[in-house]
Amino acid sequence: MIFSLLSTIALAGSLDILPSLVGRGESQPITQALPAGDLNGDGLGDLVLGSPYDDAAGHEAGGVYFIYDVGALSSYVPVHEAGAFLGGEDTGDHAGYSVVVIGDTDLDGYPEVAVGAPEASTENTSIAGKAYILYGHRGPFKGLDGSLGDHPYMSGSEKFTRIGVRIFAIGDVDLDPDARPDIMLGVPYATPNGGVAVGWAGVVYATESDWTPNTPDPLRMNYFLDNQNPKNSEWQVEGADMGFVIEGGATLFGRAATRIPDVDGDAIDDVIIAAPHIDYDDPEAIIGHGAAYIFPMRTAAEQNALPVLDGTQAIGSIVGDAVGDNVAWDLTRMTDGRVALSVTERDLSTGGVYLISELTTLNTHLSDADAGYVGDTINEQVGYDVADATGTGDAILAIGSPGWETFRGRVSFVEEINDERTISKAPAIHLEGCWAGSNTGKTVEAH
Repeated sequence: MIFSLLSTIALAGSLDILPSLVGRGESQPITQALPAGDLNGDGLGDLVLGSPYDDAAGHEAGGVYFIYDVGALSSYVPVHEAGAFLGGEDTGDHAGYSVVVIGDTDLDGYPEVAVGAPEASTENTSIAGKAYILYGHRGPFKGLDGSLGDHPYMSGSEKFTRIGVRIFAIGDVDLDPDARPDIMLGVPYATPNGGVAVGWAGVVYATESDWTPNTPDPLRMNYFLDNQNPKNSEWQVEGADMGFVIEGGATLFGRAATRIPDVDGDAIDDVIIAAPHIDYDDPEAIIGHGAAYIFPMRTAAEQNALPVLDGTQAIGSIVGDAVGDNVAWDLTRMTDGRVALSVTERDLSTGGVYLISELTTLNTHLSDADAGYVGDTINEQVGYDVADATGTGDAILAIGSPGWETFRGRVSFVEEINDERTISKAPAIHLEGCWAGSNTGKTVEAH
C-alpha cells in the first residue's frame, strides 16, 4: 500500500506510472519519503522512508528504510527488499512517524537524519517519545537487523510528552560561528502526566559534545509543573549545552515551523511557529482563528527568559480572520522569501494555502495574503503539507491534498499564485493517488 511516496519530479497523471516502493502490507504503510542527499558517500542520491506502523521489529514498532540508489528503482519494489532498515525499539513506538534530514551536525561532510518515535517509552517514563539522531557516514547504516536503539536520542521526562511528532530542520540558529545545523522539536499534542495539553516548540543546539554517534546518551526535555500557578510551568533542555523551549498551551503550538528572512531588522534570520488552534479573543477556546508567531533568533539565555507563549515575546504574527481559519496547519518558506501557510481545517476541512510576502513586526491577517488556492470540496484537506518546489521544473509550490476524491489524495505542483481561486483551476500539474484511501499528499517533500 502506498502512502505519500513522492519523488522530486513533476509529471502529469497518476502515481501508478512512477517507479514505486510498497510497504510490507496494507496495515504497514509508508507514510513519509524524502530525498536525503548522499548519506553514505557513494555519490548516489539516497531516499529515507518512514514506516511508523511497520511490524518487522514488533507490532507497530515502526522504523525507517534507507534506499541507497534511487535511480535503480523500477516498477513496484517491496520496500524491505530495496534497502537497509532500522526498526523501533519496542512494540507501539511508531518510529518513523516523522523523518527529517537536518544537515551535517558533526561537520564530517555527510548529513544527519532525525527520526521521531512519539509513542516510545524510556526506562522510567511511558510515552515520553524519542527523536533519534542518525549520523551519515561512508558506508551504509546497519543492515536489516539494525535498531534505532543503537543511536543517540532526545526524549521527554514526563509521561505522554510524545517527542518526535514533529521535527524541523532550521539550520544554524544559535548565533555562534560553529556552522552546525540545529533542530526544532514541535510537540503540539503533549499532555504531561496525562494532564492538560501543553503544546510547545523547543530548539536544541547541535554542539561538538552533543549527540555522540552510536552512544545512546539522551537529551531530555524536562517539564516542571507549578501546581500553584500552572502558567509558571516550563520546559527545559537537559543534557544539551544550549537550547530553549517556548510553551504554547492547548493551541497545537509547534504543529509547524520554519526559518524565515529577517523581520526585526537585526540582519539575522528569524523563525515562525504555528499555533493553529489558538484564539486571540478567547484563550480558553478549543478551536479558534489560529496564528503563526514570529520569534527572533536569540542566545539560549535570552530565549529561556521567555518560556511561555503569551504573545509578548513574539515580534510579529500572522492571524486568521475568523474562528475556524486555524492558521497555520503547515507552513514553508519559499525560495523567493515569501511564506506559504495552510488553513487545512477551514470550511469543514476544505482547506487552502496562502502566500504572504510582507512579514512585519505587527499582526498580519490572512486577508492580507498576496494570493491563495482553496479546496473545492469538503474534506479535501488542501494544504495538509506544503513544500517549496522551486528547482523541480516550472513549479514553485507543492501542495498536498490527501482528502481529495475519497482520500485518493493528490499533490499539486503549482506554477504561479497571483490571485485567489480554487485549486482545481490553478495552473498546476497534479499527481493523483492510485486508489481510495491512498492519502497521497499527506507528506510532501520537493527537492
